[in-house]
Amino acid sequence: MEKTAIVTKIRSRISYNAPVIYTYAIICMLILALTSIFSGLHVFVESPAEFATDKVLFWLGLFTHIFGHSGWEHYAANFMLIVLIGPLLEEKYGSWWLILMIITTSIITALFNTLLFDHTVRGASGITFMFIILASYAGAKVNKIPFGFLLAILIFLSVEVVGMFNDDNIAHFSHLVGGGCGAFMASLYIKLQHKIQARRLAKQPSDEFATEPSPAPINPATGEIDLEKLLSD
Repeated sequence: MEKTAIVTKIRSRISYNAPVIYTYAIICMLILALTSIFSGLHVFVESPAEFATDKVLFWLGLFTHIFGHSGWEHYAANFMLIVLIGPLLEEKYGSWWLILMIITTSIITALFNTLLFDHTVRGASGITFMFIILASYAGAKVNKIPFGFLLAILIFLSVEVVGMFNDDNIAHFSHLVGGGCGAFMASLYIKLQHKIQARRLAKQPSDEFATEPSPAPINPATGEIDLEKLLSD
């Protein structure tokens, strides 16, 4: 009984408030553990190296490459940021919209890498940089660009463009694509929200057509409110 009470108390204190982010982190951790033990499994969690559309691994790799990592340091570098920024983004954008963003970024990153390079990529780096750009765009309004967004873009581009000329085994191009996807989808989300809000306001009745309450009945003999007639109505 005591153990059950302790477990119940611990569960009540832990908040799984960002299911998409936390589930993503756990899945990647389990996959990294499996690929560390069985090295041959890494082919299932890396982007395709060529356009072999007749192979299942090509279509699978367009999405699954964001679940694979080269090592624990690679995993930690990505998810230290993802688990900090991600819950705030999931609360702002919603779980389904965040899933759509992740899937879109994954596919676009893999396709661009296959088109331009002859090597595979794996890891959540593109997703991480998408989240960084999304976070810097938080609170933005239609036709308004936050200064923090411009500053993040400047720092981001400086680091990644310089890094592309260094042989450091880091997929800087994936970072750039992820950041670009984040910028595009953040602005798209704001515009969609603005349109939805405008439609809701358009459906609300205007003051011109709003119905006014009927006046209280007056007793002509006394000139006061006729309570009997008011109650009978």
